[in-house]
Amino acid sequence: MNWSSAERPGLDYSFLQCGESIANVLAASAIMPLAACAGYSLAFLMVWLCGLVLLVPLFLAARRLAPLCCDHTSPTQSLPAIL
Repeated sequence: MNWSSAERPGLDYSFLQCGESIANVLAASAIMPLAACAGYSLAFLMVWLCGLVLLVPLFLAARRLAPLCCDHTSPTQSLPAIL
């Protein structure tokens, strides 16, 4: 919430929640056709690998956004120890 607008913090949070909900619906609706075509074990392996790959841009984005946060912590303190 430290990165949201001072004038409308609730609106920023609402957009964030709506975007997350849309992504969840798209992911949930895509898994069944994928599982039907590729088989369940391969489909869930592919989803797991995609999630693992998406961690890289997530950590990179968190590192770039950390200086914008107003809690005055070091950008490396807020990231997991694996980086």
